[in-house]
Amino acid sequence: WHSIGNVRINETYMPIPRKITRPFDYFHLNSIERDKDGNMLLSARHARALYKVNRRTGRIIWRMAGKKSDFKIGKGMYFAYQHDFRREANGTYSIFDNGAGGPNLPRVSKRSKGIIFRINQKKKTTRLVRSFYHPEGILSNSQGNTQVLPDGNVFVGWGDKKTCTEYNRKGDVLFDLWYSARQVTYRCYSDPWVGAPPASKIAVKSTVAGDHSRVWVSWNGDTRVATWRVLAGDPGALAYAGQTPRDGFETTLPVDGHPAAFRLIGIDADGKVIGRSKLNKLGDLTN
Repeated sequence: WHSIGNVRINETYMPIPRKITRPFDYFHLNSIERDKDGNMLLSARHARALYKVNRRTGRIIWRMAGKKSDFKIGKGMYFAYQHDFRREANGTYSIFDNGAGGPNLPRVSKRSKGIIFRINQKKKTTRLVRSFYHPEGILSNSQGNTQVLPDGNVFVGWGDKKTCTEYNRKGDVLFDLWYSARQVTYRCYSDPWVGAPPASKIAVKSTVAGDHSRVWVSWNGDTRVATWRVLAGDPGALAYAGQTPRDGFETTLPVDGHPAAFRLIGIDADGKVIGRSKLNKLGDLTN
């Protein structure tokens, strides 16, 4: 599919170059998404419009916003120079509304925003579900995205402003990340992450502490352990000596008496053993 032959040049908001030697980016396609019916959803920044295209024929099924919109745009839903047009699992749609396009394009909004909205195909109307603004009123000239998370929270990447923000369903800010001025990200995403380092990386330290012993355990980078179980006694006859919930990066376990050796067992939330440390003699550091 090509914009030329399907979208006329007069739909652009981009100034026509004065020199014919300069390329004319009149459309600027910046996201492609497959809709549930198999057809394609497109975002064209310089046309300030969203398109649905028949995947088989290439015919434009509808235009939203821009100069030739087939839809009446709902209150609070005006957008321009947008990015990241997506169909969400619950049937809503999302975009990131930049509201500004940089030095060569007129600014149309004071703040950028993430938008969640619904489409009425029969009535050709759109309805705003919720919009998400940054607390500091960010206006992003380029890039950006809006991601609806499985729990209903929304994660917004603010493009060239080097910021990512997570909101709950009410629009409250839960997380706001700013990163180095040297870094630029086109989009930000929040996804589940599981750390699963090899068992050889389980570090154990044990010491005498009065009439009992104290054991420290850390499995650098692991996110699966819910409980640490300690086995203690003579090296050839270890026995259960207690367990405690994992406490962050390093967990401390008290053990009665002064056993000669220890072994730590990592257990996940389902009660499954997922890691065993090397044998640790009292007073040693083992990793």
